[in-house]
Amino acid sequence: MKISKYNFFSLCLLGVLVLCFSVITHAYSSGMGPDRKTGLVYQKQEKKKSKKDQEPQSQKKIGNTALLINAKKEALIGNTTAAQEMFRRYIDRYPQDPVGYFESARIEAIQKNFSEAVSLTRQAVSLDPGNIWYTLFLAELCQMTGNLADAVTIYEKVAEENPGNLDYF
Repeated sequence: MKISKYNFFSLCLLGVLVLCFSVITHAYSSGMGPDRKTGLVYQKQEKKKSKKDQEPQSQKKIGNTALLINAKKEALIGNTTAAQEMFRRYIDRYPQDPVGYFESARIEAIQKNFSEAVSLTRQAVSLDPGNIWYTLFLAELCQMTGNLADAVTIYEKVAEENPGNLDYF
C-alpha cells in the first residue's frame, strides 16, 4: 500500500493530536489542572510522604515523553513491533504510569490479541480508575471478546458515575 505525502502528513498530524490528548488527559487525571485565575497549569499539593513512600524523582518528571512519542510515531506508521517494544520499555521504567499499558493494549487490540489487550487495559484502569477513556476501552474490549457481562457492568458503572452525560448510555 502506497501512502501519499498528504496521507502521511494527515497520519502524523493525527498521531500528534492523539498523543497531545493522551498527555493532557493523563495530566488532568494525575491531579494537574488549570489555575482558574491565571490559566496556568499547576500541580496539586499532596501531603508530604516519608522518603520510603516517595516515588523516585524520575517517575515524577515528564522527562521520558520522548520514548512515548517515538513509540506512538512507530505505531502510526505501522511499525507495531518497534512501537510495542518501546511501550514495553516504558512500562518497565514506569510501572505506575498507566499510559504505557493503555497504548500497548491498543496495539494488541489492533493485532487482535484481545486477551493481552484486556489484561493491559485492566492494568491501566487499576492504576488510573478515574480515566474514562481507559474504562470505556476496557468495556469495548470485553464486548469484542464476548465477555458481555463484564462489558455491561462497566458501562453501567460509567453511566452511574456520569449521570448527566448521555454519551455514556
